[in-house]
Amino acid sequence: MSAVICHQVIYLLTFKIKMLRKFIVSSILVGVASTGFANEEQKTPPPLMLKESRDTELRDLATYQLKRRFMPMNESNAIALKKGFEQRDKMVNSSVREPEEQNRTLTINPSMVSGKPTIYSSVNYITTIVFVDKFGNPWDVEDIGIGAGSFFDYKTVNPYTVWLFPKKKYKKSNLSILLKGLLTPISFNLEESPEKVDYTIQAKVLKAGANTEVNEFSYSPLQAEITNNNLTKDDAVMSMSDGITPAQANKLNVLIQGRESSDIQAWEYEDSYYVRLRGKVMSPEPEPASHPNVDGIQLFKIPRISSLFIEKDGILITGILQKPRK
Repeated sequence: MSAVICHQVIYLLTFKIKMLRKFIVSSILVGVASTGFANEEQKTPPPLMLKESRDTELRDLATYQLKRRFMPMNESNAIALKKGFEQRDKMVNSSVREPEEQNRTLTINPSMVSGKPTIYSSVNYITTIVFVDKFGNPWDVEDIGIGAGSFFDYKTVNPYTVWLFPKKKYKKSNLSILLKGLLTPISFNLEESPEKVDYTIQAKVLKAGANTEVNEFSYSPLQAEITNNNLTKDDAVMSMSDGITPAQANKLNVLIQGRESSDIQAWEYEDSYYVRLRGKVMSPEPEPASHPNVDGIQLFKIPRISSLFIEKDGILITGILQKPRK
């Protein structure tokens, strides 16, 4: 009886040991499998193999959505954005300051090769160049050449007047003009300056033009030889002939019938008075200080007498010169 009981106890123990062994093996297998699955989940998935066009499209879409998120595009934002771009372009293309507009006379000696005069021409501005001879008569232009041809355009308004306008920004160039009957072209330096721009240039060539028939009997000796006179070499006198008050001169008021004239200028310079007008000074005895320009305006030198008797547009007028009141 005891032998049977012992045999049963041994059988039960053996069975439990087998079951425990199976449970341990199963637990180990489950743990290994779980670890494997966890490692698989932690691995970074490989990138999608997209076409280049599709990849660019997705990137652009993501960028657009990001912009829309932070700055929704409505009508007001679109207008503001457009104005911002326009103002930026305007700021980039515009000068720091507006250049000073000037009208000048350039005296040119065709026999001198060196010392080329400079014309200041800028984008968005037209420079008018008028060619006259030493007597103030128009001188026709035959041909025009510009160094930086792609940067400039020009138009001959009449036979002796040229419009010059740059099409885009430049630094320096040169202009060559061949006048009728003149063998050697006249050269100018072209320069863009933020400080100044030439509106009108009167290019006065110190020679009788092709259209001028010089009759010595129709000119006084002073008028016929005025280009050799010392006055033409005086910078202050040249400035007054252009209507500019030099630092050495004092501007005078010209009174006509008690009112200040707007089209007659006068200065006190050294020991004389200078009067600039379209017409002629009859009294006191005048001396021409410049040739008439293309508009018929001329500078006269007179003694220091305050009373004027002038001829203007065929009418005799009495005027008075006086210093401005301080």
